[in-house]
Amino acid sequence: MNIYAGFSAPTTSFPIFGWIIQWVDRRPYDHAYIRFQDPTTGTWMVFEASKEMVNLYSYEVFLQSNSTVKEYIINTDQSHYSDLWIYIIQSLGIPYSLKIAAGILLMKIFPFKSNPFGNSPNEEVCSELASRVCAILGVPVPLDYSSIDPSALDQLLSNNNIPLSNDYQTCLNL
Repeated sequence: MNIYAGFSAPTTSFPIFGWIIQWVDRRPYDHAYIRFQDPTTGTWMVFEASKEMVNLYSYEVFLQSNSTVKEYIINTDQSHYSDLWIYIIQSLGIPYSLKIAAGILLMKIFPFKSNPFGNSPNEEVCSELASRVCAILGVPVPLDYSSIDPSALDQLLSNNNIPLSNDYQTCLNL
């Protein structure tokens, strides 16, 4: 089965923080997420850290305020998929960490090799959460999770020869 590690940009009316992140990093996205199919209903879901906590939304709801820019396809087996669900259940509601996000910004300004604010599973940012999921699915993640921003995650997936998806919209079954 396929799990998608994706990158998106906001489509809301005035996403100032998203624009700043895109401008600083010179990339067309500011956010990382995980998309997968619900095993019971077949509905496509998005697992992410945003809006002050770790969330799980239908893909249709996600697309109401986000535009998918790029997705990688991680092919996995049932055992890894079960591990993913355990992680999702354990993570829902964990707070979004402005502290870790600030640490990632400091790493861009100063020559820190890791996030000065640590690596805590009790708070998450989007790329940290997506990196943890990639590791659960068997993708080698050689950095501290809290030191990975969306650009680093994108590079990590590319370096591990994870294939890009050609079509993001086919899963909607509209």
